[in-house]
Order: sequence, then C-alpha cells, then structure tokens
Amino acid sequence: MHGEFDELTPLDQILRTWRRIPKPRELWVFGNEYHPLGGVGADFLSLGADWLVAALAGRIRPTHDRQVYFEKDGRTSEGDARPPWWDSRRALRA
Repeated sequence: MHGEFDELTPLDQILRTWRRIPKPRELWVFGNEYHPLGGVGADFLSLGADWLVAALAGRIRPTHDRQVYFEKDGRTSEGDARPPWWDSRRALRA
C-alpha cells in the first residue's frame, strides 16, 4: 500500500521495487495520499495483515500479481497501480 504522493519514497521507486518482488504480490496505490495514507492509514495495517495471513495459509495463488489504483472518490483502476496522470514514457524508464 502506497500513497500516490508519498514524500519519502516516490512512486517510480516503488514500481521499480515492485518488479523485483516475487509472486504472490499485490500493490495498492491510494490517490491523492501522502506517506501516512491519511484516511486509509488506520485500515492499511489490518488489510495488509489479512492479506499476508491468507497468502501464508495458501489461500492466494502463487502466481497472484495484482495492482490497483484507488481514486479519492472510491473508483478503482485494476491492472495498473499508476495514477491516470502518469507519463507512460517515464514509467518505462523507471
């Protein structure tokens, strides 16, 4: 889980790291959020822990590879955690 505008770890660095993580893996990017994740910050620990427990219990496929971008209004973009404004050329260099 990562804030779109995290001031400590830029999103392009997160995406580079993401590619090196073995599956199963899941990345959630929260739009218009910073490092503390604002309104979702209180939930992210329990959500992350639930996901980890499920993965360790074998309830998540070993090939699981999911990215989700969460808009502030609740809409989601599945398949790519990059924000809609993201410059695809920049992402290819990341």
